Amino acid sequence: MPCLLAHLMQNDIRKEQKYSLTLAGRSFVIAFGRDSTAAYFKDWCHPCAAAEPPLSLHCSDWEFWQSCGLPVTEDSEYSLWAGRISEELMPYGCFLFHAAAFCCQGMAYLIAAPSGTGKTTQIRALQKLLPGQIEIICGDRPLVEFSEGGEVMVYPSPWNGKEGLSGGSPAPLAGVIVLRRGNRNEICRLRKKEAIVPLYYSVIHNQTSEEIIRKAVRLEEALLQSVPLWKLISCEVPGSTRLLVTEVLNEECHGKI
Repeated sequence: MPCLLAHLMQNDIRKEQKYSLTLAGRSFVIAFGRDSTAAYFKDWCHPCAAAEPPLSLHCSDWEFWQSCGLPVTEDSEYSLWAGRISEELMPYGCFLFHAAAFCCQGMAYLIAAPSGTGKTTQIRALQKLLPGQIEIICGDRPLVEFSEGGEVMVYPSPWNGKEGLSGGSPAPLAGVIVLRRGNRNEICRLRKKEAIVPLYYSVIHNQTSEEIIRKAVRLEEALLQSVPLWKLISCEVPGSTRLLVTEVLNEECHGKI
């Protein structure tokens, strides 16, 4: 019976509509395990016509989802594709990063924290403190790319959190803020060795092989060397958000809160 079920699944995947998806200027062809998963990507993908030329990356093997040992529902497939596509992008110096990304005065910042810590709350408070100056790039898993010129760029992605916050333009990365809850409001520069663990767990991947893990570590090391890092401890908002403005964002913001 399991063999028959696997055979039927593989036949189904060949019959399903393929979709094209473009992220950070790179294109994918995706054949979803469940065709209804496409709704999770909304404006990000469209049906791929048979006559359409091959795209640069192709991800459609059903065996991958079976190897993960998880049931393929629309929600789980949506999440698993984040890890798969991030892994596909790693050789190009690009990956998905678990953080909220916003832009201030043309520069991007990443707020990295476990789910439920308050990333979105911080960005909403920033928008109130600096009206018209804060643009949300992506609410949950933006794309981070090391460009050939050495600049680190941040792009929006379909994995934009339960609030669906995205739409901002790509911007060069100015810094990473590691957010934690505490019994006081405090911000300080974060030493690289203190950032190793939280940043590694923010690099999105499915840990499908030792090679992938090594690639994730190399990208994390490159990020550690490229931009400044801060640790923001928050016990309440907007008090902690004011520290974020005065200690991290550009001097031009200081007189506006």
